[in-house]
Amino acid sequence: KLIGYMTDIYFKGTTGTKTLYDLAEAVLVDADLPLTSELEKPWYIDPSLADISTTAVLPIDAHRNLLQMIAHAGMCRFYTDGNGIARLEPFEIPTEPGDFSIDFTSASDQPKISKTEPLYSINVLMYSDSVASVSTELHKSTFAVSGSTPFYAEFGAAQDVSVSITGGTLSNVKTYARAVEATITAAGSVTVTVTGKSITTTTSGSPYVAGVDGETEVIENPLVTSLAHKQALEQHIANYLSLRNTYEVPYRGNPELEAGDLISLQSSFTPSFPALTLKHVISYNGALRGSGIFKKVG
Repeated sequence: KLIGYMTDIYFKGTTGTKTLYDLAEAVLVDADLPLTSELEKPWYIDPSLADISTTAVLPIDAHRNLLQMIAHAGMCRFYTDGNGIARLEPFEIPTEPGDFSIDFTSASDQPKISKTEPLYSINVLMYSDSVASVSTELHKSTFAVSGSTPFYAEFGAAQDVSVSITGGTLSNVKTYARAVEATITAAGSVTVTVTGKSITTTTSGSPYVAGVDGETEVIENPLVTSLAHKQALEQHIANYLSLRNTYEVPYRGNPELEAGDLISLQSSFTPSFPALTLKHVISYNGALRGSGIFKKVG
């Protein structure tokens, strides 16, 4: 699937306030995905991500990992649909199951049931940045150059980044909050120095109490930089974690079933109940086989 190929590294994060929509679009553009026959752009970003802002600098990571981080912060799911379109859409549990059901006549074995611990509280950490008042050295390297060669360096997050050289010349210089890239032209040894005002990140936050006993979940997503965002994400995650029963079911297989679908499921204790599809795998060996992981809803 498309997401599986998005393993190139994104290093172009910048400082300043941006929406999650802006971040997702920047990462997807940098991924240089192939165009599709159906759409001009092979992705869809839900407009709700334009309502959530962050002051965080994206870390240096694979495109798909950053998009998953953005989706999580935006209370969305990140997936590739049947048309090969990468989509970031709100994670919502449907209110009514569709027509599809798995019962004992279609299942090839009894469901394996697991139950998570009750949720007492959830604490989404809130991230805050402080910028040094003066510039310091972020990177320095010395090496030989004959002609023109590309240069790239990474460092800790910083503001007002600049790069200088002795023994040669720089061109096509591009500076980001965690990296620089340029072209060096020289005939001999050069020394490249990168300076900037270092950014220090701290976390804070008190937990949101969701029950009377059980476990406390700590959620770390560096894109959460405001109290309103922290509280909204805590409520969203708490609603999902309150669904405790998970079922792993092998059955005859249906290629139309996708993650996120709400179906009717049968267990040894309940003849029919709504269940959210978390994972679905289809295989073929003379006949279609399917296996799915489902979360009981309600």
